[in-house]
Amino acid sequence: MELPPESLSQQKQKLHRLLKRHLKAAKKYLLKCNKLLEEAHRWQEMHHAAELLSAYHYLLKRGLSRVQLPDWEQEGTLITIHLNPEWTPQEEILFRFKKSKKLKKGIAPLTKEKESAEKTLEKVEAQLRELEAIQTEEGLTLYQKAYSIENQKIRLTKKNLELPPLPYYEFFSESGIPIWVGKNAKGNDQLTFRFAHGNDEWMHVAEYPGSHVVLHHQGKGYDEYALQDALQLALFYSKGRDSERCEIAITKKKNVTRLGKSPGRVQISKHKTMLISLDQVRIQKIRTRAKP
Repeated sequence: MELPPESLSQQKQKLHRLLKRHLKAAKKYLLKCNKLLEEAHRWQEMHHAAELLSAYHYLLKRGLSRVQLPDWEQEGTLITIHLNPEWTPQEEILFRFKKSKKLKKGIAPLTKEKESAEKTLEKVEAQLRELEAIQTEEGLTLYQKAYSIENQKIRLTKKNLELPPLPYYEFFSESGIPIWVGKNAKGNDQLTFRFAHGNDEWMHVAEYPGSHVVLHHQGKGYDEYALQDALQLALFYSKGRDSERCEIAITKKKNVTRLGKSPGRVQISKHKTMLISLDQVRIQKIRTRAKP
């Protein structure tokens, strides 16, 4: 016997809401796994920087925020390596060797964890599709017995895996280009010097404190609309958001270096500026494309 349409519909809606929460949790976990795995695959970059610093240790001293060294892997081309001015050369070199070893060691478990997260996501998506196709009480009863949806839990942490929160908010332009916005001073520092690529567009309100903003195109190019979205976010996440108009400094991330010991303080070697007025309607549209 079929239940009245309203009763069957209500039960399906309850399960649908529950599965949607599971789906959101599974996607969030997979996103964090991908971010950590992306960082782990940069172990060779970290190790090579340590080797360069070790080879040219006589050029280093405490207090330096960056150094330019000839890279033997690029036919002697000078590359810039950002340093912690509070560390001695020995501490800087040792940290990079240890960090590269830790990153390399993490690739295998992170890969396994990512595969597990992908399977979990596929399972929840399949359960949602199957639920939407159910038309009878009998079908719903069999479905509940098969999956025990209400007892399912998405595991967001593992004993062997740390999933720290990202130091930035992630938005997307309409064309799909990631736009990263630092959460605070420490987050700004990590975003600019740990996550951003050298050819990304970097921006910051010129005369007010605020977030570092990175248009993460990795040198592949971007459209004007994506740039305008990033500029709006730079203004919105700053103390200048209530001003009628503000100047935004724009440059490549590779032109940005640390200034002093305070996290988030930087200097830029060359840049251009654009005068921007806050567009609240556009901001709301951008924020609907955010990732948690």
